[in-house]
Amino acid sequence: MNINTFYSSKNSELFQNDSIHFILTNRALNQYKANYSAAISENPSTKKPLYNNLNLAYHVGDVKTNVTKNRQAIMQAYYPNKTLLYLNQIHSSNIIQVKPSEIANVDEILLGNADGIICDSKDFVCLIMVADCNPILLYCPIRNVFALLHAGRLGVTQKILTHSIKILNEQYGVLQKDIKVFIGASIRECCYEIGLDIARQISLNFGEKYLLQGRESNSNPRLNMIAMLYDEMFECGILLQNIEIFPICSCCNKEYFSYRRDGITGRFGLLACLK
Repeated sequence: MNINTFYSSKNSELFQNDSIHFILTNRALNQYKANYSAAISENPSTKKPLYNNLNLAYHVGDVKTNVTKNRQAIMQAYYPNKTLLYLNQIHSSNIIQVKPSEIANVDEILLGNADGIICDSKDFVCLIMVADCNPILLYCPIRNVFALLHAGRLGVTQKILTHSIKILNEQYGVLQKDIKVFIGASIRECCYEIGLDIARQISLNFGEKYLLQGRESNSNPRLNMIAMLYDEMFECGILLQNIEIFPICSCCNKEYFSYRRDGITGRFGLLACLK
């Protein structure tokens, strides 16, 4: 796989002419092997690779130096001389706004406990890490500001998308009609079975339209998070023509890390930076 095969804003009709660059990584590492020799962590009981290949997360039990090398390879290839900003993602609706004056000039910085980053500076690359949750980019070309969100079931039900749009509107002067949205690979309704207790909570709070029958007569219901996000975006005033949904289920497609499919595993990322 060539390094240029990551899906990016250059491939997007919606974003390719904007002053933002994003990439959606996957688990492939072949394109980086010329740069360094990466050790692949294995499950000692099965000898099955857990994190191969391009894991970007420190918190999943991978060898830290390998993760650092993966991040450095991405940064050198796409965003040289930039500082990488990332979060301790906690399945919340917390959002951190980047304040350049408070950030040191180093390779990477952990901003804190949150699931969203808002940035209007060209000096930083922001990263959201996922393995089935929805990686979401909101971008306003008029104000040249963006938000990156980590939205799993808890983030979706807590309406982190609505919360981020409210901040963009009130603190950055962003109008909803000007916001463009990209949602990357995530677990889709084909694979996302949920427990009956969770299904009852969804039904009580959001209605039954987002719930699908299980694949088998005795299996649990499935949840359509993309449909939930679509409705939330429309309620917030996002225009249909300003929405792009990446058409890949992370659980179905083995090019992407999937916690539902593999259990202990790595994380792929959505990275974004203003030009």
